Amino acid sequence: MEKSTEEKPTLKCSVCKFTTKNSKDMRRHNWTWHPSNKYERAWSKHAREGFINWTGSSYCESYGPYY
Repeated sequence: MEKSTEEKPTLKCSVCKFTTKNSKDMRRHNWTWHPSNKYERAWSKHAREGFINWTGSSYCESYGPYY
């Protein structure tokens, strides 16, 4: 089998023009900088501070507000 030579499309944030080719990075960007609910807002605060005052599990740091 040959590898696909098709490139991933570039994803662009409609709010701040952040760009990436990785959908997971875009999802985490939206959670961090453009939270849309109470779970994303709580996680966003810790993510922007680098999880300095975080007392929960590292699983939440890695996977986001919906773990």
